[in-house]
Amino acid sequence: MTNRVLIVEDHPMVRHGLRALIEAAGYTVHAEVTRARDALPLASEVDVAVVDIGLGAESGLELARTWPKEGAPIVLFTMYDEYVGAALAAGVRGYVLKEDPKERLLECLAAVLRGEVFVTPELQSLPADPAQLTPMERRVLQQVADHQTSRAIAANLSITLRTVQNHRANAVAKLGLRGPGALLRWCLEHVHELQPDDD
Repeated sequence: MTNRVLIVEDHPMVRHGLRALIEAAGYTVHAEVTRARDALPLASEVDVAVVDIGLGAESGLELARTWPKEGAPIVLFTMYDEYVGAALAAGVRGYVLKEDPKERLLECLAAVLRGEVFVTPELQSLPADPAQLTPMERRVLQQVADHQTSRAIAANLSITLRTVQNHRANAVAKLGLRGPGALLRWCLEHVHELQPDDD
């Protein structure tokens, strides 16, 4: 069964181009909508949603904040490069610019469907902001700083190995880290900023 995609985009030409690109890559476009309010009922009917930030009087970013937790992961496809941090904090799993090569969106979809977080590489050099991290991500990173393996972290926090890997991937994307060892270096340098907010 091919993965089902929801397109949330209010510009017809962009929407049609997205459909052609996505379907040519072997995905199924389950639905196209132009308004955020029309996307919400479809959240659990698809495998991933490609959403524009500017939707007339509505906002794709606000849609992400109200998206059901059990809903499909959201990929923001936008002309704006300044909302990466807010998007990731809202739970968005992918962030791609409309000016990127078209292959970038397909790369993003594949990564997100694997359970990863994908941010277009040109935006990963933004300043790292620990405030974007969730309390559980901070707990995981505290243990990374203590040189714990992912398996050990999973056992210590009573969560699955896949969940640990997802938290690590989310943190890497939110913090704009690149390269092997970057996460450990960041954790060691910022360990005192990693106290969970709800402790």
